[in-house]
Amino acid sequence: MRFGELKSIAHNFADSISSGVGLPIGIYGYDIFEEAQASADGYIEIDFIASRVYGGATSRVLTEALRQYKHWLPTLVAKHGAELSYFTQLTVRFAVDRVYGPHFTVSVSDARGRSDRTTYQGVGGKKLTKPFTQ
Repeated sequence: MRFGELKSIAHNFADSISSGVGLPIGIYGYDIFEEAQASADGYIEIDFIASRVYGGATSRVLTEALRQYKHWLPTLVAKHGAELSYFTQLTVRFAVDRVYGPHFTVSVSDARGRSDRTTYQGVGGKKLTKPFTQ
């Protein structure tokens, strides 16, 4: 599988989470950016391979949404002709700041050692054109 396809899957997955409209999982009305902004660290980062959340506690609704997204991920990946095992890293960091407003950074790696980290504007997931460092 081409690495660009894995990046695309990861972006689509993160964008679904960022919307707060969980059509594929049936959970609605959460705001991951609001929760990230309110967290002590100012972000929420989810490692979907290790099933870990960093940066702040999440509400009960968001916790359940993230759990359901984790269960939906293999279905999404399979629809694209891939397997979850193709990813060695799939991490998404959601944050809000004065410069970029709501945004998310998708970090993805594969078994061949290829990796990418791209930052996108909040809901809608448009790629940011300015370099972003964390």
